[in-house]
Amino acid sequence: MKNNKTLIVGAGPSGMICALSLVKSGKRVVIIDKRTTRGSISKATGVSLGTIKALVELGLPDSITESMTPMSRFEFYEDNELISDLKIPLLNTEPPAYLYPQLKLEKLIENELNMKGVFVQYDTFIQKIDNQKSFAHAEIISNENLSKEKFKRVIGADGAHSKVRELASFKFNGKTYPEIWSVAEIKTNSWNESVQAKLFLSSEGIGLFLSNPESGIVQGILNAPNIESKLKEKFPDSIFNYSREFKVSLKRVNNTKKDSVWLIGDAAHVQSPVGGQGLNLAIADAVMLSKCLDRNEAYAKKHLERQAKRTLFFTDFDYRMLATKNVVIRFMRNKYWSLASKYPKISKWFFKSISGINHYRSESV
Repeated sequence: MKNNKTLIVGAGPSGMICALSLVKSGKRVVIIDKRTTRGSISKATGVSLGTIKALVELGLPDSITESMTPMSRFEFYEDNELISDLKIPLLNTEPPAYLYPQLKLEKLIENELNMKGVFVQYDTFIQKIDNQKSFAHAEIISNENLSKEKFKRVIGADGAHSKVRELASFKFNGKTYPEIWSVAEIKTNSWNESVQAKLFLSSEGIGLFLSNPESGIVQGILNAPNIESKLKEKFPDSIFNYSREFKVSLKRVNNTKKDSVWLIGDAAHVQSPVGGQGLNLAIADAVMLSKCLDRNEAYAKKHLERQAKRTLFFTDFDYRMLATKNVVIRFMRNKYWSLASKYPKISKWFFKSISGINHYRSESV
């Protein structure tokens, strides 16, 4: 029998959504992940309106948002002075985004995938790819056993340090921001839950972004080390679930496809966490690619690369606005958000941009 299986490497949101969409369209899928089990840390908290609509289209219930927190209010401070207390505008009666822990979202997606009869093969590695125009041979190690299988295509959804990208020799171009960032999640009873997110900027270019993905939980991201001291200062009752430091890059592949290998999600592009676009763009990649495979792959390739380029530009611009020390730019930025708190329609373009609905506005494929 002709081998028309697709191998997906990486069982994060982009890999599982791609698998789910392909299975729904009748394609055969194998999905592997080098982790021994799903992680215990939620890397992201923002789920865009576009992502919600894509998930529902793939079979998740309309009621998925009932357990999520709609984004309705945002506070922005500079040097601890309140600049804007913003009521977030609705988009056609719907909030532009929701807060929900990524780990919980992944479990929902994996459960839906399992119901379709597809299960992630954990503790399974890809070791080698023989990439041809019409197929790819992949060497896979599972339980210390080596197997070599032929696939119609390999989709790398294995994150920023993608092994698929390395094995298939994709170029990954861009830059790394100079700062060391830090992130932490805490338990606290000190958060006002009428507010979903807060941004604390300083005139020295340091920014602390806080979000409240579920009751009693706050996630903080700082473009500097030692976020623990910042959070302890603001939340004396804080109990840390985790904290870590990391570097942030702005990189992407110029070509998302090489012969029979595709890259999506963080394997294809990485960007600043400012704006919360990483998770949502990864899912948008998966939806677009899975719909186009065997139908209009040239369009998929063009769309993925164009969307990544736009999103990276957007997040880089946002980060520059957040981290600037320039007095004039800071004044203009603060004036904009101050006016937006009085006239929310002024900020509607921004929230429309982060809503992700434009990711799914494409020609018929």
